[in-house]
Amino acid sequence: MMPSQDQLIPLESLVDLQTTKAAGPKDPARPYVGLEHIATESSTLLGSHPSSYSDGVNCVFEVNDILFGKLRPNLRKCVLAPFDGYCSTDILVLRAKEGTNCRYAARVLQSEQLFRAAVATAAGTKMPRTSWSDLKRVKAVTARTVEEQRRIATILDLVDAAIERTQPLIAKLHQVRSGLLADLVTDGIGMARTAPLVSRAAIRFSSVNKLTEHGEMPVRLCNYTDVYKNTYILSYMPFMRATASAAEVARFGLRVGDVIITKDSETPDDIGVPAVVDSTAPDIVCGYHLALIRPDLKSLDPLFLAMQLKHTRLARYFGRQASGSTRYGLSTRSIEQAPILKLPVYEQKRRSDVLREHDRAAAQVRLEAGKLRAIKAGLMSDLLSGQVRVSACLKTAEVR
Repeated sequence: MMPSQDQLIPLESLVDLQTTKAAGPKDPARPYVGLEHIATESSTLLGSHPSSYSDGVNCVFEVNDILFGKLRPNLRKCVLAPFDGYCSTDILVLRAKEGTNCRYAARVLQSEQLFRAAVATAAGTKMPRTSWSDLKRVKAVTARTVEEQRRIATILDLVDAAIERTQPLIAKLHQVRSGLLADLVTDGIGMARTAPLVSRAAIRFSSVNKLTEHGEMPVRLCNYTDVYKNTYILSYMPFMRATASAAEVARFGLRVGDVIITKDSETPDDIGVPAVVDSTAPDIVCGYHLALIRPDLKSLDPLFLAMQLKHTRLARYFGRQASGSTRYGLSTRSIEQAPILKLPVYEQKRRSDVLREHDRAAAQVRLEAGKLRAIKAGLMSDLLSGQVRVSACLKTAEVR
């Protein structure tokens, strides 16, 4: 059962704000921590600078103090300090009161309820900040014994450790993919054996905007960010809702095997970024600012085409072809004349299958990490709110 507000205690019952400041020359043995060193939605401290990095006024913190980012609280930055140091004045330094486990207090400050309260109380438009005077009155948890606090912290620490173990593997798989992509696109292939893309694919620029017009067909719109952030376009992705004419749906409706690329952007580096349509539906259409490439499947494997478009050779080509001053764009001709490697389609598919298998393995690791984060979120909600008491769980487990 969810405890009532009367059963909850304010945050100021658990922690005190530390206000000690330091200016000028600082102790070189104490590192400096900025907001950039605190990971978003994580319990991880990413690094630090030498104390000489900041010559202005800094907050002073001690080991096991809690560092809570008050600037742009929507970034959800909060970490338990693993050492003594200095930090930005955009970070609240909070210390667990006597009778409060510091690891438990840190978990309370990392809870969804606290972050929501921080966002709700933030003042300012460009640089929103929350304050201790607002946060200290937030009621988030019920009163607990120190032993129960310790048990809750230990449970959440174990889940965090499991999540952290997935991160190096995800990073390694990303690194391997970059090398794999380069090898699969170039290994054993003569760079002189190329043909213009238009000889092996149909290319069209989408005119479907984000508006909803009366009398048009409702559609799901595959937009710029959908392509930019994903290697594969899948029918169950959360596409934007819009409308399009019947002619636009017929011309720009997505088919399995289509390759979509970004055709204009604020920087040339973001042009020509590809995504392959792996699954689709009749109401999914290609949106504005994108080029729809429909390969001749008898001569061009879609994923191998995307691999080439992602490779530095074609990235440089598109960078040279892009025109504009504040916004860069590609012409139809520049995409049509993009030099695509000539390779038998069975060999293209063999190479793309290698990358696809790697991507499946990487997706599985990310899925497992996502499940662990979901478990952590559920545990934090149940344990910190008092819906589930750790001592009762342990007694039940011992009886069984």
